[in-house]
Amino acid sequence: NASDLSKVNLSGAMMAGASFDRARLHHANLSNSDMTKVEGPRGDFFGADLSGTDLSKSDLPRANLQEANLSDADLSKSEMGRTDFRKSNLTDVTFEFANIARADLRGATLTATDFSNAYTYLTRWEATDLSQSTGLSQYQLDISCGNAETKLPAGLTQPESWPCPHLE
Repeated sequence: NASDLSKVNLSGAMMAGASFDRARLHHANLSNSDMTKVEGPRGDFFGADLSGTDLSKSDLPRANLQEANLSDADLSKSEMGRTDFRKSNLTDVTFEFANIARADLRGATLTATDFSNAYTYLTRWEATDLSQSTGLSQYQLDISCGNAETKLPAGLTQPESWPCPHLE
């Protein structure tokens, strides 16, 4: 059975290496915590406050981070494949060297979000504003999924492969 830690207040906690496999943390306060190297496949962090949290080198594939606040969080070198970030606040987040393949970022706030060297294969950002994000390359866009409503950073162009045909 998965743990239900909904609405728990663990702000500032030291949880490095903890396991949140399938745990339910709806609207939990995990702000300013050390969550380096946590494991949380399919963890459910819907609406959680993870602002200022260090999630570097974490393993959170298929996690639900919808509507979560991750502003100022460090997700560098994390495994976030197929993670759901829809409508999350990712302001000032670093995804440097993270795997966000097949992640869903539709509707997320991506102001000053750093995607340097992130793996973006089939990452979804249809109708999302990427114009204020940093570190994105044309190659990262070419292997991801957007559409005509996706706003791009200056100097980058919409790939011919958009929208991704298998998603239509």
